[in-house]
Amino acid sequence: MYEFVTYEGGVYKSNLMIEKIEDLGGYIIQKNKESREISMLIAIPEEDLPAIEELASELKGELHPEKLIGTELAVVSPSISRHHLPHPVCDIAERLRRAGALTNIVSIARGVGRRISQITKEEEKMIEEYDAAVFILGNFGNCLVHHKHKLLKNIEVPVIAVGGPELDELENADEYISGVGRKVDRMRKTEEQQKLDEVAEAVGEHIERERQKIAEDPLVLHPIEIKEILEKELPLEEHEARHSPVVLHLDGLRVKLPYPEHIEKIKQIKVGQYRLNEIARLHKSKNEAEDILIKIKPRSLIETEKKEAGEVGEKQMAEAS
Repeated sequence: MYEFVTYEGGVYKSNLMIEKIEDLGGYIIQKNKESREISMLIAIPEEDLPAIEELASELKGELHPEKLIGTELAVVSPSISRHHLPHPVCDIAERLRRAGALTNIVSIARGVGRRISQITKEEEKMIEEYDAAVFILGNFGNCLVHHKHKLLKNIEVPVIAVGGPELDELENADEYISGVGRKVDRMRKTEEQQKLDEVAEAVGEHIERERQKIAEDPLVLHPIEIKEILEKELPLEEHEARHSPVVLHLDGLRVKLPYPEHIEKIKQIKVGQYRLNEIARLHKSKNEAEDILIKIKPRSLIETEKKEAGEVGEKQMAEAS
């Protein structure tokens, strides 16, 4: 298991931290330098975290655990129009990015109105490509309780709904957070910033639960280990215009290369003793860029498939003899 943390400190002697992370088998997911300060998103083996904490203290730096590092989240609005794309959409997306997540804003084509609002199967599948989704709803309780909850019904990833009315819960949402409806201004006030923190914390808790579910039946390889291999093997420099060409998910990755052109090469990439298509399922994204989605198989499934393949081989040999 890896622990995900943010390191913040001075540029001076930051190379010692980078070398320590690499020596311990950790990974630097993202690194930003600003003037004399450096910030890094880090994945480190759980048992080695005390060593990193000790070095951070020596370098006068700070470590902050972040539950959302290594995830990609969808922030969903009812439509792309100015009227239905309120300021909280951008504010929430920005707050989730500060917590370490990569975010995309997804707008539903026909999510506006009460009785006429709807979501297509393709939109549902697109949202389910992410690790979790935050739905930004409106200010009218009757609309949310009797109509808008239907938009969330078939979404299979964790859904956190936010809206204006004070409600104990909202049907089909894993969690509902009130006090964040349509606003005409950015969320700058102290109480509004606290509400953004509440949203980020709620998403983090659901992400942590998903991690625990995965840990009960571990993946054959952690996504971050496959990410490092892909970054060495793929021509990512040709697509520098796209931010973060290989994106971590809880149970896989998103590769921002066109599916038709690169899928065959990616399938054959060697990952330890396997080829990638032997330990993962590869799909084409529903977005316009046709990204490549990789879902890593659990270790138990790999062992079952190997056992079944062996039994088939023995049966064929017996029939041949």
